[in-house]
Amino acid sequence: DHALRAWKFREAEPVGEWGSGYPNDPVTKKWLADNVDEIFGFPQIVRFSWSTAETVMDDKCVSVEWDDDEEEDPKQHKMSHFFSQKTERKRHGFFADRCLKDTSAL
Repeated sequence: DHALRAWKFREAEPVGEWGSGYPNDPVTKKWLADNVDEIFGFPQIVRFSWSTAETVMDDKCVSVEWDDDEEEDPKQHKMSHFFSQKTERKRHGFFADRCLKDTSAL
């Protein structure tokens, strides 16, 4: 594949033959295992979402736990809150034409 032959790595040039590039290729698996960084993972060419890449990272990389967003202070706004406008939800024409409104109590 021309794209792979012409690829210019931003990182240091990786070592070894990378095989077909498919996750089940034994040569590709060996290349992944030999070219993983314990902090940053793989060079940019690797799809981190591949189960093969995830497995290698689980085995050879430093484990990181991220805080869950749900644990944040409920009073604290997300950054997007300050940049996005609240959009008024448009009512379906059927309800708008008949001036029907939502009611919370009878």
